[in-house]
Amino acid sequence: MIFLSLISAVLAAPPAGVHGVTLIQPFELKQAMTYQWQAGAPPMKTGTLLVVQVDPKQAVPRQAGGSNLYIGGTPAAVTHPGYKDATMVVFVPGSPDWSSTPIFWAQGDLPERTTLKDGLQLAKTIGADPFPAAEMNRVTLPPIVVNNESDLYGHVAGLIDAHAPADGDFANGYRLGSSQ
Repeated sequence: MIFLSLISAVLAAPPAGVHGVTLIQPFELKQAMTYQWQAGAPPMKTGTLLVVQVDPKQAVPRQAGGSNLYIGGTPAAVTHPGYKDATMVVFVPGSPDWSSTPIFWAQGDLPERTTLKDGLQLAKTIGADPFPAAEMNRVTLPPIVVNNESDLYGHVAGLIDAHAPADGDFANGYRLGSSQ
């Protein structure tokens, strides 16, 4: 019986370096922006913000050889380092299906060179599993509509203040360019 409990705990464990998600918020941009964190820099009109609990050692910025945070096959747009509070505010284009979308760290190419196919292959290679959809739905807030990329970052500033206050300098910088 103890053996089965241990197996269940291991199977239900989040991917290495990702401890949980405390907030999900879909958004719409009135003016599309360019998503610079994926190969081809696709235009983005809708997306999803996440507040992710991370292993601070994984989140420390590196000049080379660091891992990228992925939401499904898409490298996440990381808005601040996050290692001081072990919390990162990130976003991705679109509206992920949480029943099949893992959140994980992987060492791949630079985000701007990573295709969706590359990211999905990384998820498969490391065996990344999604968090339970019920857990993800529990932390999902209603969608917001913002004018443009600057105003999106203005909203991100408030999330950094609330969830990763040690990176308050990033929040202050984002507020300078926002009309919010």
